[in-house]
Amino acid sequence: MIRRRTLNGGLRAAILWVAVGAGISALAGCQTTGQGAHAVGRTDPSAVTTVSFTSAETDPDRLRQMEPPQVVELIGQPNFRRKEQRVTVWQYHDTDCVMDLFWYQGESGPELMHYEARSETLSHSSEAKACFTQLLTKTARDRTS
Repeated sequence: MIRRRTLNGGLRAAILWVAVGAGISALAGCQTTGQGAHAVGRTDPSAVTTVSFTSAETDPDRLRQMEPPQVVELIGQPNFRRKEQRVTVWQYHDTDCVMDLFWYQGESGPELMHYEARSETLSHSSEAKACFTQLLTKTARDRTS
């Protein structure tokens, strides 16, 4: 069940301020080499493992249904956390992209209200699904090494 909330002006301003701050600190979008299978491996080229994800698994909207510990289990600990009033931002870094998760402290606990992804450089457009797939692949790679 998806819950929608109307944010009051102060909270909306805080979320916008955090989003703008995160956008200024690391700008742009993510890329992957294709859909579905992604090669991950160790330093030895003969030890390459292929990791496959379904389209549903690479959809970052599924994060909205998860509690923070489930997100950590899926894509690991964030590289950076920042708390501003009732909003906490988790920032994940990969080789080509940065993904921010914006958690709002609701009555029943933290809820993921927004996410965004960008590239480390200004020359690439942003695509959250591609960046999320990179984070999933990185976590799979880290678990197999």
